[in-house]
Amino acid sequence: MEMKTRGIAGIVCLMAGLILSANTHAAIYTCVDKDGKKTFQELPCPVAPGTAVASGKSDYLPVLADAPSMENALETIHRFDLASSARNPEASMRFIADSFRAELHRPAKKVVTYDAKAFAVMLHEVLPAVEKYHVEHYSCTQGATTGKQELVLVCRVTERGKIPGKKENLVKSTETIRIISRGGKILIDGIVANAESMEDLN
Repeated sequence: MEMKTRGIAGIVCLMAGLILSANTHAAIYTCVDKDGKKTFQELPCPVAPGTAVASGKSDYLPVLADAPSMENALETIHRFDLASSARNPEASMRFIADSFRAELHRPAKKVVTYDAKAFAVMLHEVLPAVEKYHVEHYSCTQGATTGKQELVLVCRVTERGKIPGKKENLVKSTETIRIISRGGKILIDGIVANAESMEDLN
């Protein structure tokens, strides 16, 4: 089954390119707990339990389901993209599983890898620095799966992004995205991105 959708995974390619060219510094997050106590930390603030909604009315909350399907996987990718395009790292991370792993393969470059913690730090450093960002998934097809609780999608992606003072970037890639159900939420558990081209525009 082939479907056209807007989505997510190409952000790994673009963000890796942008973070290497941007002068970013480690972020410090101010978090407030349920009692109003403030803490300062290097990691993003935790998302409060019970913030997901079954109705799907919020674009920035995970889809609730006991098992991934093509429909809820594409919706999860779409919601991640909306949060990332809005340059909202906290909302973007709501769609990422704790066991998340990402690999970025670029022509003639070293492979870049992220776990969930490193991906969160990268999103918090880069998304606020992005002047504009847009990603499209030209086509996503279902790949091989190993069980009922996961779904693998293979997507062809083209995306554009720009940080202030830099040229706009265009990235074309093929992405393998692993979607899982954990705690009744549909989450992104892994991305392997193979960048076919990364170029400056204008």
